[in-house]
Amino acid sequence: MFKPHKQHYFAIATITIFIALGFQWRPDPASNFSIAAQAPVGDAPVYHEQFISFSETTAVHAPTLTERDDGKLIAAWYAGTREGAKDVEIASTVIDSSTHTLSPPRAVATRLQTEKDSWRYIRKLGNPVIHQLADGRLMLVYVSVSFGGWAASNLNIRFSADGGLSWGTSKRLVTSPFLNISTLVKGAPVNLANGDVGIPVYHEFMGKFSELLILDQHGKVKNKHRISWGRDAIQPVIVPVTPTRAITMLRDSGEKDKRVGFSQSDDNGLHWSPPEPLELPNPNAAVAATNTSGSEVIMVFNNHEDERNDLTLAISKDQGNSWRIIHEFEREALQAGKKTEFSYPYMIRDRSGEFHLLYTWHKKRIKYIHFNQAWLEQIQ
Repeated sequence: MFKPHKQHYFAIATITIFIALGFQWRPDPASNFSIAAQAPVGDAPVYHEQFISFSETTAVHAPTLTERDDGKLIAAWYAGTREGAKDVEIASTVIDSSTHTLSPPRAVATRLQTEKDSWRYIRKLGNPVIHQLADGRLMLVYVSVSFGGWAASNLNIRFSADGGLSWGTSKRLVTSPFLNISTLVKGAPVNLANGDVGIPVYHEFMGKFSELLILDQHGKVKNKHRISWGRDAIQPVIVPVTPTRAITMLRDSGEKDKRVGFSQSDDNGLHWSPPEPLELPNPNAAVAATNTSGSEVIMVFNNHEDERNDLTLAISKDQGNSWRIIHEFEREALQAGKKTEFSYPYMIRDRSGEFHLLYTWHKKRIKYIHFNQAWLEQIQ
C-alpha cells in the first residue's frame, strides 16, 4: 500500500497553493465595455439630498443602487444591530428620483434565507451590490460568512424578474479554487457589450488584492482578471472610458503613503497596470466614481489620511491621471469621544445622464444625493 512521505505532502500543498494563486477561467475572449451616452447639461442645475433609511435598525452600512427599466432606482444596504451581527439582513427601498419619494423598506436577503437556500450554515451577511441586467432582471450579489471573519467570505447571487418585489433562490458563486473563500464586493458592476457583467471584487486572505469577476446573465462565473497584487489595494471601482479602456480607483488598506490607488486597462479589463498612488489621500476607506462625458471622471472620497469626517467630490479631465477638488458633500469637525463617519459612497449615472450617490451617514442612516451635469458645471 502506498504511504506518502513528507515530500509528497509538501508537493501536494505546493500544487494546491499554485493552483489557488494562478487559476483563471479563460473560456472566452474579453468583451468590450458598454459605454453610456454623454451626460446632457440640461436647462437648470439639479441638486437634492435626503435620507432613505430612518434608524429602523441600530446600524446600517454599505449602500448600493441601480436604475430599473421604469426609471426608478432600487437601493440596498445591510442593516442590523451592528456589523457582523446575526440579525444583519440586506434591506432595500425604491426611490422615485422625479419626486424623491420612497417605498417602505423591505428585506431582500437574510441570514436564515441564505442558509436555507445554500444548505450551509451562515454566520453573518455583509456588503451587497445590486445591478440591472440587459434583459431587465435585477441581480443581487452579497457577502456571507460561515466561519471566521471577512477573510473567509463567500459570494451569493439571486435574481428578481419583477423589479425587486420578489427574489429567486440564492446561489453560491464559485470564485476561487482554494476553498472558495475570501471574495468580497463593494464597487458598482459594469456592463459588457456581449451582455456579460463585470463585478469588481477583492480578497483579504493570503494577501489583499483586487480582481474583475466576469459573470454571464445567468450568474455563471466565466472569467476573472487580476487587478492588483500585494496587501494594500482593495475595493476597486471601475470606470470604462472607451469601449476597450477602463480605469480603476482603489482603497488603500496599508499603513504608509495613504493614497487612493489608480490602475488602468487598455484591453477590455484583461490586464491592468500596477496600481500607483494618486495625489488624493485615503484613510483606508472606499471610494466611488463614474464618468460624465469623454475623458471626464468624477470621484467621491474621504479627503484625509486618517479620518472619515468628510465626503468630498473631485473631478478629472484626463481619465483619472490628475484630479481637482470641486465640492464637499459633508464635513464635521472632529470631537473627542464622538464618532464622525461618512463612508462607503456608491455612485451611478442613470440613462438620462443624471447622477445618484448613496453613502453611510455615521453608520446610522443611508443618505441619498441626486445631481445633474448642469450642477457639476456650476460648481467648477
